[in-house]
Amino acid sequence: MRKLLVLTALCSAVLAGCNSEPSEKEIRAVLEPIADKKGCAHYPLFKNFPVAKQKIKMNDDIMALFIKNGFLKDNANSYDLTDQGRLAYDKDHEGFCYTNKYIVTDIQVLKEEKSETHLPQGSTGAWYVSFKVSPGNVDEWIKNPEIIKAAEKRATLEDITGTKSFKVLMFKKAGEDQLKIAFSFSSSLSFNFHPGISFPMGF
Repeated sequence: MRKLLVLTALCSAVLAGCNSEPSEKEIRAVLEPIADKKGCAHYPLFKNFPVAKQKIKMNDDIMALFIKNGFLKDNANSYDLTDQGRLAYDKDHEGFCYTNKYIVTDIQVLKEEKSETHLPQGSTGAWYVSFKVSPGNVDEWIKNPEIIKAAEKRATLEDITGTKSFKVLMFKKAGEDQLKIAFSFSSSLSFNFHPGISFPMGF
């Protein structure tokens, strides 16, 4: 009988270890690579410089906006980068970047998911986690109301400089020790993080 009690206690301890709440370090290791992005002002015509004027026609207003803010210069037949523009320009992002990183803060484990119907398949434990993401630094030029007004999807200063809150379901799979984020169709339970603004093309 005593052996049975000891065995039961050991099994309980093992199970408790499997379902122990993840640490902030473990959670951060999953979230930070996803949040490690630049925030940039994108525009298809910013893919290559100089930009020949005959190619843009109905897009002079966007070019003029970035000339006014010191990023572009108007040559006889083309638009090209200024020295200031080169500092902010990122070819891979087709635009000018206003922050080089985002920071994950306020990580909290809200509760453990115990319902088998909501557990990801093959998981040994799952937890609802909330956190916030903020730009690490924001250059002043992007706060210009003219730039924000010209952007698509009615961008606001808060969209660009503010802190965003997220909630996800994180889990561990059997045989694996690393946390993962469960896929969700719910906008309130996902980490869809795509920073930056863009400008509409004229045709």
